[in-house]
Amino acid sequence: MGRHGGICGTVYASVVVSAVCVLLCCAASSASATASPLTLTSSTASPIIIGAYRPDTATAVVGFTNSGGTSAVSWFATASVPWVSFTTANAGSALAPASTASVTVSAAAAGLAKGDYFVTLIVGVAGGEELVVPLEFTVSSPLEISPATVTESCALGTNTSATITVTNRAATSTVSWAGVASTSWINASPASGASLAPGVSITMALTLGAGLASEVMNFGSIALADDGMDSEVALSVQLATRSVSGQSTVYVAGTFTSAGGVSGTKYLAKLYTGTSTWSALGVGISGGYGYDLSLLVDSSTSSLYVGGSFDSAGGVVGTNNIAKWNTASSAWGSMGTGVTSRGPGTTVDAIALDSSTSSLYVGSSGLAKWDPPSSTWSALGSGLYTSRFQPGEVRALALDSSTSSLYVGGRFDSALARWDTASSTWSALGGGVSAVGMGFTRVQALAFDSSASALYVGGYFTSAGNVSGTNHLANWDLSSSTWSALGSGLSGVEYYWMGALALALDSSTSSLYVGGEFTSAGGVSGTVNVARWDIASSTWSALGSGVLGPKVLVLALDSSTSSLYVGGDFNSASNVNRTSSLAKWDTASSTWNAIGLGGTGLAPGASGSFSVYGLAVVTPICAAGDVPTASGGACTPCYPGRYVKDYGSNRRECQPCPKNTVNAATLSATLAQCVACAPGTGTDSLVLTTCAQCSAGAYSDVAGEGCKVCSAGTSSTAVGATSASTCALCATGTAQPLTGKTSCDMCALGTSTTSPGGTTCTDCPTNTFTPQPGEPCSACGGLGGGWYRTATAAAGQTWGVACDKCPKGTATAAADVTAFGLHQLGTGRTGGVGSGACLDCPAGTFGAAAVNPTCLPCPANTFGDETKVSACKACPPGAASAIGSVQPSACMCGDPTMESGYSVAGILECACPRGTQIEGTRCAACPLGTYSGMVGSQACNACPIGASTNNVGSTNASQCICPRNAVLHAEGTSCICNAGFEGDLNAPDGQCTPCSIAKYKEVASTSLCSACPIGTTTTTVGARTPSACVCAAGTYLKPNLLSGNAIGQCLTCELLVGGACRGGDNLTTLKLTTLPGHWRAGFDTTSWHQCLNQQTYSGDTAACKAIGTTSCKVCRGTDAWSITGGVHDTPLHQCRDGYESRLCGVCSKGYSRVSTDYECGKCPAIRLNVCILVALGALVVFVIACLVSQTLKKKVGQTSGEGASILKVALNYLQVASFAAAVDFRWPKFMRDTLMATGAVSTPRSVLLSVDCLLQRSAGVGADLPASAQRRRRSGDFSRAARAGAWGAAASFAAAVAAIAARALVPRRWITAVSKAYSCSNNVERGEDEEEAATAGGDSSGDSRQMSNGIAHPSDATLSLSARILAAPTTRVVVVCLLVTTFTIYPTVMQETLLLFSCKELDGGKSFLLESMDLECGSARHAAAIWAIGVPGLLIYVVGIPVGLVALLYWRRNDLHASKPRRAQELLWFVYGDYNPTYFYWEGCLMLRKALVVAFTVTMVPYGVEMQAHMVLGLLFVAFGMQIALQPFASPLVNTLEATALGVLAFTFWVGLLSYDTSVREVPVAGELLSVFAFVCNLGFVGLCVVAYSRAALAKRLGVEEHAPLREFVGALLNKICGRGRTPPRVESNTKKILHPREN
Repeated sequence: MGRHGGICGTVYASVVVSAVCVLLCCAASSASATASPLTLTSSTASPIIIGAYRPDTATAVVGFTNSGGTSAVSWFATASVPWVSFTTANAGSALAPASTASVTVSAAAAGLAKGDYFVTLIVGVAGGEELVVPLEFTVSSPLEISPATVTESCALGTNTSATITVTNRAATSTVSWAGVASTSWINASPASGASLAPGVSITMALTLGAGLASEVMNFGSIALADDGMDSEVALSVQLATRSVSGQSTVYVAGTFTSAGGVSGTKYLAKLYTGTSTWSALGVGISGGYGYDLSLLVDSSTSSLYVGGSFDSAGGVVGTNNIAKWNTASSAWGSMGTGVTSRGPGTTVDAIALDSSTSSLYVGSSGLAKWDPPSSTWSALGSGLYTSRFQPGEVRALALDSSTSSLYVGGRFDSALARWDTASSTWSALGGGVSAVGMGFTRVQALAFDSSASALYVGGYFTSAGNVSGTNHLANWDLSSSTWSALGSGLSGVEYYWMGALALALDSSTSSLYVGGEFTSAGGVSGTVNVARWDIASSTWSALGSGVLGPKVLVLALDSSTSSLYVGGDFNSASNVNRTSSLAKWDTASSTWNAIGLGGTGLAPGASGSFSVYGLAVVTPICAAGDVPTASGGACTPCYPGRYVKDYGSNRRECQPCPKNTVNAATLSATLAQCVACAPGTGTDSLVLTTCAQCSAGAYSDVAGEGCKVCSAGTSSTAVGATSASTCALCATGTAQPLTGKTSCDMCALGTSTTSPGGTTCTDCPTNTFTPQPGEPCSACGGLGGGWYRTATAAAGQTWGVACDKCPKGTATAAADVTAFGLHQLGTGRTGGVGSGACLDCPAGTFGAAAVNPTCLPCPANTFGDETKVSACKACPPGAASAIGSVQPSACMCGDPTMESGYSVAGILECACPRGTQIEGTRCAACPLGTYSGMVGSQACNACPIGASTNNVGSTNASQCICPRNAVLHAEGTSCICNAGFEGDLNAPDGQCTPCSIAKYKEVASTSLCSACPIGTTTTTVGARTPSACVCAAGTYLKPNLLSGNAIGQCLTCELLVGGACRGGDNLTTLKLTTLPGHWRAGFDTTSWHQCLNQQTYSGDTAACKAIGTTSCKVCRGTDAWSITGGVHDTPLHQCRDGYESRLCGVCSKGYSRVSTDYECGKCPAIRLNVCILVALGALVVFVIACLVSQTLKKKVGQTSGEGASILKVALNYLQVASFAAAVDFRWPKFMRDTLMATGAVSTPRSVLLSVDCLLQRSAGVGADLPASAQRRRRSGDFSRAARAGAWGAAASFAAAVAAIAARALVPRRWITAVSKAYSCSNNVERGEDEEEAATAGGDSSGDSRQMSNGIAHPSDATLSLSARILAAPTTRVVVVCLLVTTFTIYPTVMQETLLLFSCKELDGGKSFLLESMDLECGSARHAAAIWAIGVPGLLIYVVGIPVGLVALLYWRRNDLHASKPRRAQELLWFVYGDYNPTYFYWEGCLMLRKALVVAFTVTMVPYGVEMQAHMVLGLLFVAFGMQIALQPFASPLVNTLEATALGVLAFTFWVGLLSYDTSVREVPVAGELLSVFAFVCNLGFVGLCVVAYSRAALAKRLGVEEHAPLREFVGALLNKICGRGRTPPRVESNTKKILHPREN
């Protein structure tokens, strides 16, 4: 090594610092003394710099020459790293003097990180100094991004886009890569590449700005990594956001519980689309559930009107169900005392504003107007009602101020109407709208197009004005007053709550947007629940693929931003993410978008979902130069640092001045007013008013270009630099990989840079080292610690020609050597050359580093019982040892609480006591949540999941306790939450919390709480059973409505017909109230039926008083919890005393039917009942006798005498009039009794005789019937009809039998004596008869007929009523009696027969006989009655008699008016004699008319009163027209009476129909006045009949013409009274022969 080496070594041993200096000197001396014979060729630079893109390989050629004199040199090449290889031409061969050789160096970049690597290439020479060649290898990422920086700007709430290029710069390798964005507002596509080929580029699209909400400069980046390496290449992104004029504020109302997590946004919130931020309207609204909220904006007064069902808004008094929000002052205000309703619940469903008068129209279950100047409410008309006479619902309003028209749509009788705001009158729109086959016609939405004078109507209806294609959507043209269709309308609408529910009109684009619940519009694909109608082209088009889900409820149009906001109850809009129940359709780009926080800003309610019911859009209009504020509520100028960019059409945006330009103080500046920054200055954001000096590490050399950072490998400390020359290169041995830095970093020991300006420190090449950090790599002239020579020194050489690091576990100095561990190899030693120069680390030491100048002692708690190790052995768990310990015995248990021992293998074992575990060398108490039950546990056992211990140091599993409201699972592995609680006990702080409102949990488990059925909720948290789910006010629980759901579902009380919800929350079908006049079969049904008897009685029962009314109906209505003290309601309790069974249609024991409208009355005493029977029989006999007498009085062919015809017309009238009482009109009592009396007079009625009372009497009055008798009575009540029919038939035949018996049994001499006695006092009449006989031709055939049986009978005209009957021929008497009786009782028998077929369907599809609701139709008993009585009665009596009569008359038509009287004339004269010969069959027509009246009133009962009345009215109108046109009666007077009778009857039924109308009954005394008018008309007609009949009878007696003037009647009467003798013969001026009635 030479003498100089020995001197340096001695100096180092004395003073370390001096040694370093001397060593450097020695190295220099040695180098100059012994130089390498090899020198680099002139073509080889030093250092050699090569580079590669990972994972490529780079190569370089190193040439060198033997310049050492005259000797040949043997050489070899080596490198310090394995990834560098060599290719040599003549390695190891003798290189002649002045000869040249070369080495090809290959460096592989695969597996290397990006950076610079420094490698030493050594060309060794045998016996001489090696040639050290430095090699710098630069590894770069193959990926390149262009440009490296993206700078963009966008409006708040919107996105912008940019593109970059990614290129694979590798020469031979395919690259896989992935990109990671540093922030959520950066989205790149594609975000990765699997196989980017060499030299290939792809374009990456960037979407920037989503979710940003503030006007600032936003910074972000995208890091691309290839081959799994991170942060290989980074893209810098700078995005400036700003406000834009025209951005809207959207008000949203629905069933959500919060919006964007903002307090006070339950059910109602405000969204500013410019920043996508939610905010509250004060403290919001309280009460209600967020359903059916309606919104209306009045920009002229900065007002938002909110309607719905809620208690208050902002806590302001008088804001129930309607309130006003001032958008300027952000305050709530009231309108009077709010809105209340007549129905069970109040909901404001529609609002309309008349801007010309500032009047606000509000629709609920009624319609009202708010007048702001007077602060008063006023009603519009008398209200709206449904066809069921319940308050209607207003669902939509549309206003046309130009024509003073308010269009009203909803669920009421006509569903659509117009209110004239000027005249305060209602009018219809053409034929209106209707739903075929349904009673739920409703209009849900209206849209008025003032430019086209068109009203668009949407809802649930199948026809508008009977125009084809108007399915649920139609157009009413105001100019032509006609309906028209929109294509083929909407399809897929099945139920009344479906159809068109929302309309939005955009006149600027001739577009009508329709939302609702339907499957298609006009059959166009994709028009699901929402569609667009092009008014100009009359075509339908889709909005994407429609809205997927149940329904769209509301639409709001913002034409300024080409946006349609859609709300409702749906899953998504065309499957776009985060568009549940709220979405925006961009009409310009035809795309769906989420709004708010991506559609997730609205938090669902207890049901897990939410619906949007109200939307309103406000677009601020700002003055020139101004833009809206970030909250969207006001306008503001652009402040300094920005300028205004104007797009026109009221769309302006406030943009920051371009980078490195500033606007110092100008408001609403222009772009030209943004001034460029001077050199040495710039801006570091986009919103500044002054330019700042460039900071240290940056410079600016051009005005307006801003500050540029110093490049990597340089640094600068100057501030405000104006030139790049201020960035100084890093010195050799220092590096700076980053840009813009103020200093360079020193390289670590063993690393350095090869030249100034380095960016990365690399390992020193082979045979080089760094004496100090931050110094260049030096040749192995003075080796540092941990290095050794790899070759033997040549003669005369002091230092080795090559060096390398000592292996791990060895060092160049013993453990006690400090500092750098320098060691002079070979000094006083042998074998200094080679790895033997590295000393093995002795026992108790180790060498673990890559370069070990010295061996280090073993750390504490370890020992080293071997040499040459890179790591010491650890003591057994819990044991400790001193630093530098050699033997295992040095390890001793480190905690005095430990128990020590040795295993069989002789290894020390340290055991901690129970409740502890080993931590290092001590015993630590088991922490909370763990326990240790054994001595010597290495670690404590964990408690079951979710459990913990109360204290540390637990020793048993039993000390593990589950948290509150939790229990241990049966398997013992985890804790589970109790019933009524839920929680994630796997979480560190997991706990069980009570089930929230509207949820429950039945058993302890790991599952979450289950949601209550839709519409139900719980009254408290922590519900444990499904029964805790109850219905809220206004709803009731319907059990087992959903398949498999034992709980049921809550349904709204609004749909109940006949029932009501009373009692607040937690209502079930058991607790529903039955309204008066209705009945239901049981408590599991919600189907109510109108009772058969709808009369109103005074409140004289406890039931009526209990439900708070002073009047009661037969079906009195029930409130089960107040009538019977908590006992469930039963069908028996629903009926008034005296009524029972279904529909209260059966009279109880002790009661019987007293009217045709199912009225029951107490049974009269038995004597009174018998008296009624006798009186009824006498009345029937009297009526029949009158008709028989009048019939027998007239001879065949006699034309004078109209009494019989008048009686017949009167009887027909009374029979039909009696059925006006059978129809359930709301007649006042006096009118109903009058009409019932007409039936008693005109035809026998079973109601006049208490048959049931007689049967009860026969079974024993005053005692309960036996069970069998009760069953027979109740199940046999249907026989009432049969008994009544049989009674009528018996009366008819009894009359005939009585006449025959009287005629046969009375001695003829009595008849003759009666005739003679009567003729003495009536000679005038006899003379008249003779004259009449002479006039008729003196035919003696009549006398011969009167001589039958050898008795000479006087003329019938000379006989009294009884005498006429006794004197008439027996056959004629029998036939006339039969015909008259049949005529009289025909309606009664027909009615009772048809009642056997009249059934009413109740629940479960079962039908029951109307006459006896105990009897099920179709049962065996009913079938027996049908076949035994009903069918024969229909065939024989109902149909057979009129058909047979007409057939008989037609068969004998030639005999009826023969000149010579025939037998047929005599027998059938009663049937045809009153009519013109042409209409001989008219009696059959009258019977058919009565039959149809009976059929309509009986068989139409299940279809309602309106159907009964309309059918009868139609029949009467037809009959009236035929009577006027045909004049079938022979007498003009009778024709007039018949027409009058039909008119009075039609008027009576019409008045009855009006009286049934609820709207008429609500008008004070209107129904009574109409009934009085009808009563007067009927009474007047009866009086007219009495006068006509009396006149006809008196004319006969007085001998004057029936139509003679009144003075003749008076004169004749005076003559009769004064006894002036016989009346002069009558002039036969009006005598007409029946054979030729029209000749006169």
